[in-house]
Amino acid sequence: MRSCSIRTSNPNLKYHFLRTTPGKAENMINVGSYGATDFYVCASTTANCPFVANQDAFDGRMAFSDFVLFVYEAMSTSGGAGGSARSNSGGSFVYSVR
Repeated sequence: MRSCSIRTSNPNLKYHFLRTTPGKAENMINVGSYGATDFYVCASTTANCPFVANQDAFDGRMAFSDFVLFVYEAMSTSGGAGGSARSNSGGSFVYSVR
């Protein structure tokens, strides 16, 4: 078994890029749901969406897309994509958001 550690900083991943109905603003779009919970992201960099203090505007659709791709890559690299209880690589992942 080979151990690997991957560190990545993706400028599209932002704090609080994904909101539920109570945190939804007018210019947010639905990206999916789980059970009775709907999830929303800011529609564009020019939309009037709530951001964290001192946070620049960002495209929530791009942040959501990059997040999904990051999770997919982490699963496939760590051996979790096959659904097996065994992991072949023993990898660890660290990601940062801005």
